Amino acid sequence: MSMPAKILLVASTDWPFPARLAGAFTTLDARVEAVCLGKNPMHRSACVPRLHRFSPLQPLTSLARAIAAAAPELVIPCDDLMAALLWRLRQARPEWRPLLSRTVGDAFPLLSSRNDFLREAAMAGVAIADTIALESVDDLTRALAVFGLPLVVKADGCWGGDGVAIARDQAAAHAAFQRFSGGTRLKDIARALKASQWHLLARARFALAPRLGAQRFIAGRPATSSITCWRGKVLAANHFDVLVANGTGPATVLEISHDPAMAQAARRIAARFELSGLYGLDYMRGEDGTALLLEINPRATPTAHLALGPDHDLAAALLTAAGHPIPDRPAVTRQGRIALFPQEWRRDPASPHLTAAFHDLPQADSALAAALGWRTPALTSFSPAIPGLSGFPDAAKGPGR
Repeated sequence: MSMPAKILLVASTDWPFPARLAGAFTTLDARVEAVCLGKNPMHRSACVPRLHRFSPLQPLTSLARAIAAAAPELVIPCDDLMAALLWRLRQARPEWRPLLSRTVGDAFPLLSSRNDFLREAAMAGVAIADTIALESVDDLTRALAVFGLPLVVKADGCWGGDGVAIARDQAAAHAAFQRFSGGTRLKDIARALKASQWHLLARARFALAPRLGAQRFIAGRPATSSITCWRGKVLAANHFDVLVANGTGPATVLEISHDPAMAQAARRIAARFELSGLYGLDYMRGEDGTALLLEINPRATPTAHLALGPDHDLAAALLTAAGHPIPDRPAVTRQGRIALFPQEWRRDPASPHLTAAFHDLPQADSALAAALGWRTPALTSFSPAIPGLSGFPDAAKGPGR
């Protein structure tokens, strides 16, 4: 009998999706360990038997200790900060370069710069959003003249919707430019102390002067892809149109897309950057239906745990590529629309998508569902059947914090 794959998930935020990804790998008989802060939901998951402490004050040291203790075959970053830290660790510890190259390859510096990434993607034949690098106020003036208003102003090194502003007038564009170019170190320290977002202390330690860009505003709706790659080839992919999102932040309700242009873009990007591991691609679909690439997430994303049938199971594809052949899991739903848990439920506990779409509850991990605040509505003989809400017997109390 072959030994199970050993996976180390690394997360600096309290986002819920790493725990969902842990559940996916556990379902595929992998042994999962994690590096995270104390408030991460993985502490309550039944799918992570061993946790390692992440220190925002000693981020590289704590990561190195966890890797040495876990001896994983794959180290998977679950947020942008951890991807950047693993890149630094890869540079500092040559003996771990083969391991970390499996998920954080040579192209990371390009991937972490929106402007540089989009330039390379365009050279690979991918349709991108028009972008101008903002090195000075003169560049902003040029972007306003070329793109007009509204104008999208973005800063590298941010995630979860931070560092993105949609300026409706010139004053707002200049205000965003000044805000983003003012540096993040002191802001990160202040936010860490005020809101207990301790991971920002690690970002403040390595903060560089942010690189800014301006993108043409595209009227339409977002789209996104989640992909597994290995040595420059896409092994599995799921493409979605975003139906509901939290502002400029993460999606909460998705619709499966079969757009061949998104699939082709993923293949071209994987080949161009010789990608291995889990990644996400973000687009804006214009009114003519064309999906224009906005950026890449050089890490796992909130849909990476989903199993949607053959060639659409990212976790199984990654384990197979790493030497542990695993058949794809059956599709979790035949519905085209998916409400992510807990994102959509937290956004609106009365959302019609929780019943009309497939509600992505962690049915196999009730401890995690409870930790994320889920309480199943109590059903009576007069209650209609509510799909996807079985398995957790507590009465409804609304979203937890």
